[in-house]
Amino acid sequence: MKFKKVFVALAVFGILISIFMFCSKHSEGVLENKEESYSYQELENLPYEFPLQDEFDSDGNLTVADFMRQPDSYTKLKRFNEKLHSDFKYIEMISQPVEVIGKFDLPLDFVNGYMESGKTVDLSNQPMYINGESTYITPLNAVQVDYNAYNYYNFLIKEGRGFKETDFKYSEICPIILGSNYTKFYSVGDTLEFYYLGKKTEAAIIGFLKDDFLVSNEETNLNNYIVMPITCEINIDQLHDSEYLYKDEYDDPDKFYLTFLYMQKNNGIFLCKHKEEYDSLKDRIKRISGEIGVAYSVKNFY
Repeated sequence: MKFKKVFVALAVFGILISIFMFCSKHSEGVLENKEESYSYQELENLPYEFPLQDEFDSDGNLTVADFMRQPDSYTKLKRFNEKLHSDFKYIEMISQPVEVIGKFDLPLDFVNGYMESGKTVDLSNQPMYINGESTYITPLNAVQVDYNAYNYYNFLIKEGRGFKETDFKYSEICPIILGSNYTKFYSVGDTLEFYYLGKKTEAAIIGFLKDDFLVSNEETNLNNYIVMPITCEINIDQLHDSEYLYKDEYDDPDKFYLTFLYMQKNNGIFLCKHKEEYDSLKDRIKRISGEIGVAYSVKNFY
């Protein structure tokens, strides 16, 4: 099973931003992490992974655009995420590319592309206008994990250090771990700048993964990936000085970012001890999803 990939293409992202205008503003406090922290030993006895996936745009459900027009879309996504962590063994690991601005001259192995007619389409150095200026943009392979996913997959570090629990709280400087192929170009302590979900992010390299490190039933090699912590605790006031792509195209950039962040966080993985738990899990998520007013289901790979 390959871990959940949620890719918001930049072109689509720009269109969505121009469409989704929030009708009203709500007050948000600290987004408290309702998730319990588990050790690797506690999680390794849960061998069955059932990914959560959204069902927006499917038959009978709202489109993403219609859902995002709802003034309480962010609140619904946040409530659903809290329920996932309070009622289930749920971890967050998503593959969402980050975007670097300016001319990119590293190997294409780091670039997030897609297959077409048996060939990988090169998406590096795409000409683009950002805030009225001509530049280039390149999507890079990246994985975002929460603390429990980091423990569950037992990320192995060959240089520097791994994540600590405090790394999953919001900080102006985001700690990142790079795949082993990045060691030819960067060192521990170097800094990078990229955009994640349209938000400018300053990052500091704290470590490098062991060569050929694999995750999710040993099907995904992270040699060419950036590994980021998913923020579990953030106050919207902390975002007020943030810089965004397309910053002039939507009403409330901070809330828009948080809404998309929670759409990412809600595409994680349930951990179960027995594969027979799937039917019960599927029914519970369908019920909870309907009660809150979101559209999610559990995928069965077994």
